[in-house]
Amino acid sequence: MIMNHVLPTALGLLGAGFLTGQAAVFWNGHWYDAVLLDCTWEEARLDAQSKGGYLATIGSAAENTVAFDLVASNPAFWFNDAASNTEGPWLGGRQADPPPSEPAGGWGWHTGEPWAYANWASGEPNNAGSGEERLVFFGHGIDNLQPTWNDVPQTAVMKGYILEIPEPAGTATAAALLLGAIAMGRRRRK
Repeated sequence: MIMNHVLPTALGLLGAGFLTGQAAVFWNGHWYDAVLLDCTWEEARLDAQSKGGYLATIGSAAENTVAFDLVASNPAFWFNDAASNTEGPWLGGRQADPPPSEPAGGWGWHTGEPWAYANWASGEPNNAGSGEERLVFFGHGIDNLQPTWNDVPQTAVMKGYILEIPEPAGTATAAALLLGAIAMGRRRRK
């Protein structure tokens, strides 16, 4: 179940203070947010770390959808490259330095989580530009965005990234109790 807006507001009342915007969603024990920032992969990684999280690591089709839905309808996160492909925000995937084999060898999550799921666009990864060792969302034109992935150089400047923050211990319980108390207070007043 994806919850948005209500729970982040409740968490803000609890002083959690780690959400970065209105688009944040809670899914499977983690917060996800789209951060609009012109940045390289390393700049995105450091910015995510400064917010208490990391670049999103995708372990399933459902999680990929959660992350993609944050940016799918916002053209500010996408741009067309020289080949008329549409590239979106950074994700936490990277190839080992140096990659054991190109183009598909050595991919992993920068957090060390297992690389158990991939959603490459057709023909990707391809290392077409040489040194394409980082991961972004990818589409074919702004009107045909798909939740697929592309490999790009880590020095490329993208328009943002997907932030993932594990839920701090006890936060969901406290938020649920707060929401329950608010709901009970409303019922008693009627």
